[in-house]
Amino acid sequence: MCSNYEPVTDNHRLLARFGVTLPEGVDPTSCASAGVMAPVIVRAEPRPAEALGEARFGLMGLLPHFATDPGFARHTYNCRTETMKSKPAFRESWWAGRRCVIPVQRLSEWSYASGRPEMWHIQQADESPMGLAGLWSEWTSPAGETLLSFSMLTLNADGHA
Repeated sequence: MCSNYEPVTDNHRLLARFGVTLPEGVDPTSCASAGVMAPVIVRAEPRPAEALGEARFGLMGLLPHFATDPGFARHTYNCRTETMKSKPAFRESWWAGRRCVIPVQRLSEWSYASGRPEMWHIQQADESPMGLAGLWSEWTSPAGETLLSFSMLTLNADGHA
C-alpha cells in the first residue's frame, strides 16, 4: 500500500501532462501522506478537450459522510480495488462516479529486503509525471465546512511475477 508520494506541483508539468494548473493561493506540499492536503484532478464540466478535469487540493484519505473528523483520513488513504464497491468508506464515491487522477512525480515506499528499513523511490525512467487512479468525496464537517478528500486505488500484487 502506498502512503507517501511526491505530488506534481509544477504548473508547466501539470499542464503538459494533464492539461490542468493548480489553483492559486495554495502552497503545495512536497511530500504527500495521509492527512495532508495535496493536488488531485477531478472531473469538471465543462472542461477543455485537452484537460482531464479540474485541479483542486484535497485531503489524502477519503472522508465518507459518516466520518466525524478529518483524522479518519489515516484509515482511508488507500482503497483496495477488490473491495471499493462494497466497503462503507468507499462505495458511495464509487457508485456516484467520483473518480479522480492523482498527479504523482514519484512514489516512496519502505523496503525491508536488506533487514533494515530503506526508503525506495518509484518513478518514470524519464521522470515524467504519473497519474494514479483514485476516488474522491466532499465531506461536510460537524461545523458545516466542506472539504474535498481522496483515496488512492490499489491492487493486491500477491502472485504477480
